[in-house]
Amino acid sequence: MKIGFGETVLFTGDSITHGGRGLCMDGNHILGHGYQELVCGVIAEKNLENMPKFMNKGVSGRGMSHICEEWDKDVLPYRPVLISLLAGINDVAKNIEKDTKEVTEKYLADTESILKRTFDVLPDVTFFLCEPFYLDSKDREDQYKYFPHPICESDFVFGNKNHTENVVKKYFEKLNDISTKLPALAKKYGAVFVPFQDVFDEAAKKVHPSYLIWDNIHPTFVGHRLMANRWLEVAKENGF
Repeated sequence: MKIGFGETVLFTGDSITHGGRGLCMDGNHILGHGYQELVCGVIAEKNLENMPKFMNKGVSGRGMSHICEEWDKDVLPYRPVLISLLAGINDVAKNIEKDTKEVTEKYLADTESILKRTFDVLPDVTFFLCEPFYLDSKDREDQYKYFPHPICESDFVFGNKNHTENVVKKYFEKLNDISTKLPALAKKYGAVFVPFQDVFDEAAKKVHPSYLIWDNIHPTFVGHRLMANRWLEVAKENGF
């Protein structure tokens, strides 16, 4: 993947991309920790002589609607040559009781608005549109049993306590509907679609899901490595 001298690569989305990034110019934390940092490290190493710049504009809690509202000031002014966008789980979480069709249509409309405005302003940009994902990673006996780290903060509260079987079903229904339609939207605008759900589904056949995603939504460092591998794999398949 060739990036020109001083050009900018930008990742954005929700908490999965935010990755605990530091809101200061601390080079050790400014990209956050997760798939985006892993991918940016590879791109930087491959383009070392051109010293490209990397940005993370992910914000915890944001859905595609909020990202769409802030896009013109959050992303476009930096004129990145490559944009990677991952969002959708919050659109589902905040509208879990709404009709699936309504949630999907709003999500796709916001995503299309982002794509259209981006290619109008940056016609040559490379745009990676990533698939939101979900796993039922709740362990009914011990939440830490399959966690990829020894217990060191036992008072930590897992975030999936209220994900009952019925709620899990609603998450999968809505995300599956989004995932079914998202590739066509990406193709319409010449964006690169990056699927993630199948990566986790396949890996979860080998290990307990909580080894990959600790609270049904947020990947562990293992899950982030799987995401980075897929992102780079798709980039290579598309000639980047």
